Amino acid sequence: MSTIIIGNGPSILAEKMGCFIDTFDNIVRLKRCHNSLKNPDYYGTRTTHVGGSLTIAGELREVHAGEYWIFFDSRHAHISPDILTARMASDMNLGRLFNGSSVICDQEICNQWDEIYRGARDPMEWAEQMADSKSNDPILGENHTSQGFKAILYACKYLKDKQINLIGFDNLFTGEFTWSTTRGPEWDKYPKHNWATERKLLEKVKDTFNKDIRFIYSNEVL
Repeated sequence: MSTIIIGNGPSILAEKMGCFIDTFDNIVRLKRCHNSLKNPDYYGTRTTHVGGSLTIAGELREVHAGEYWIFFDSRHAHISPDILTARMASDMNLGRLFNGSSVICDQEICNQWDEIYRGARDPMEWAEQMADSKSNDPILGENHTSQGFKAILYACKYLKDKQINLIGFDNLFTGEFTWSTTRGPEWDKYPKHNWATERKLLEKVKDTFNKDIRFIYSNEVL
């Protein structure tokens, strides 16, 4: 079995790698990927898993997949496990929302690694980031890991592959924000995730789950 997670970084547009992407057994896509799939030469055609925040869970239905991954972050701190269990057991539960497809909601792993992320930040860098934040609101990104990072966590925990491949993960690879293909280069309202801290945490993720995590660009492994 082989796994690839498709990010939304612009490097994926440098070469038509859709056929390469489609060769993987597990193809994981992220929020708002329905527009990306309109360009199969670059993004491929197959999807086995789709992941996104609980806040935009309904949008994930726009892409058919065998399994949906729901992520939690600072915006969902008020949702207790009991409330989530009751919600999933109700007539409007997530299983019905996704037409009977498998749904994974792992609040524990999301909260655990967000806490690790907050503890790993440099205090001075954190203060400067908050001062420079467009939102000035930590629940909009500065206080938790990105959805791409959470997709890596889910893949490490729930997929059996030894190796997790990442494509289009430009921000995580470079530690600097570029732009996202879901919004275009002019969109400037993204939260300021601390990409450098997330990159450092990848080593801890590798050790914790005993996985090999690799970045792929233009068929080259970096």
